[in-house]
Amino acid sequence: MEEEAGDLQEVAVTFTGYQKIKTEQLTGSVSRITTKAYESVITTNNFLQGLQNKLPGLLINNDLKFEGNSLFQVRGISTMSANKQPLIVVDGYPTELTLDAINPNEIESVTLLKDAAAAAIYGVRASNGVIIVERKKAVRGNTKFEFRSTVSITPKEDYSTYRLAPAKTAMNYAIDSYFRNGSLGRDYYQLNYYRLPPGTEPLVDLASIKKSCSERYPEYD
Repeated sequence: MEEEAGDLQEVAVTFTGYQKIKTEQLTGSVSRITTKAYESVITTNNFLQGLQNKLPGLLINNDLKFEGNSLFQVRGISTMSANKQPLIVVDGYPTELTLDAINPNEIESVTLLKDAAAAAIYGVRASNGVIIVERKKAVRGNTKFEFRSTVSITPKEDYSTYRLAPAKTAMNYAIDSYFRNGSLGRDYYQLNYYRLPPGTEPLVDLASIKKSCSERYPEYD
């Protein structure tokens, strides 16, 4: 008999929150990224920014608001009156914490369960999807230190392309807006002056004496 060396084929394993199983044994729709894929793009300390455009089916947009919160959904909305946010599972434990509280440097892998098969594990709370976060764990061995730093350079803003209105035009526009607002009067502005932007006091004076901007404040001409 002669020895023959062979290479072990790579086995892809997915963590569902409770167990690790082979990817080919999964029956639901699953997306997964590892530390290498997560750190392929420079991110800040915001964990959600590192997930943008990484997991198919996950919608993240901080510029759009949905019910007072940033847009954060998995394949849209599946519930009417219950919680509309995806279920967050960290190291096998469902949590009410937001993903903003997770340190991006501790991420081992992120798995996204996107369909009804996730309800077999987590119940009705998984109706809007499940985001499973597996963090790095300590291992036996020598002490290791890791240092990361990022540097970014952005071009200087060219304000010459902006069409800025002169002071007189901006003032007249603000005055017209004040006169058209019938629900707010002089008393309101006097009582709530601390909430208003600079330039409100001249508007109050103009409303009371009914003079034009050029007559009352010639310095704006």
